[in-house]
Amino acid sequence: MTGARWARHGTLALVILCFSIVQTVSAAPVELPSVVEAGLKAYKAEGAQAAIKEWAKGSPFENNPQALSNANVLKQIEDLYGSYLGFEPVQVHDVSPGTQIVYFVMNYAKGPLFARFVLFRTGSQSVVVSFKFHTDVEQVFPLGLLYH
Repeated sequence: MTGARWARHGTLALVILCFSIVQTVSAAPVELPSVVEAGLKAYKAEGAQAAIKEWAKGSPFENNPQALSNANVLKQIEDLYGSYLGFEPVQVHDVSPGTQIVYFVMNYAKGPLFARFVLFRTGSQSVVVSFKFHTDVEQVFPLGLLYH
């Protein structure tokens, strides 16, 4: 094999190896923090108000009656998209040692709802300090997450 031909094959092998490593890394499963997942389980079992109550535990809005008005957003989605089926984790991003941003999709019978939660660690647990839901993915997920 000539030097140029060897270099081509060596480069091709390196590209294939790098591509397979990237695929393996990007295929790693994403696990949602327990506080987020607990609210999603409550939503599936008991409805929107139960989910908001679960997410509000220990948070700045725990005793705020207006926090439960966020359940209306989920009820409006149910009116539009039908029944809630489940969720798909997308990404958990550590912003700092004490703060995470969690991205996931909530699946309904007729479409997806995109969600972003900000969590803050207080000792050994995390609490939800803010969340956002929207049917338009670009309103919730950063462009870098969508077009990587």
